[in-house]
Amino acid sequence: MAGRESRSSVCVKMCPQQRARHEAYSEPSKEAQSWMAAARQRVCAHLNNQKSRQVCKLTAAAERQNQLTAQLKAAEARNRVRQLRQHYQNLKAGDYLKIIVHFIMCKHLKVPSVIPYLCFPGQYRYDGCNIVR
Repeated sequence: MAGRESRSSVCVKMCPQQRARHEAYSEPSKEAQSWMAAARQRVCAHLNNQKSRQVCKLTAAAERQNQLTAQLKAAEARNRVRQLRQHYQNLKAGDYLKIIVHFIMCKHLKVPSVIPYLCFPGQYRYDGCNIVR
């Protein structure tokens, strides 16, 4: 305390500008230090809160982007499967036409042997006597 009193007595004798310079570089009081520590804690807590909110926003945006990407990939896969199925059906229909042309060329025009090939796959089936849809 004696050192502090001597400093304050020295400060009293100084002009205001010199006193301000001197006090700017001296240790603050314990009360001021506790206020500064509390303020520092509030600022750190506020910054941490902002960072966590920002991370949550980024996470939500990234999750939405991943969901959209997954939906797009699923749609592309469905489209590929549909195209492959259509291609297969077209090839099969072409094969049926080749077989029908072969039957016509060979004059094997028995109706029960040709009817199953006249029915395109998936649309009709022949049960031996009738064409069933």
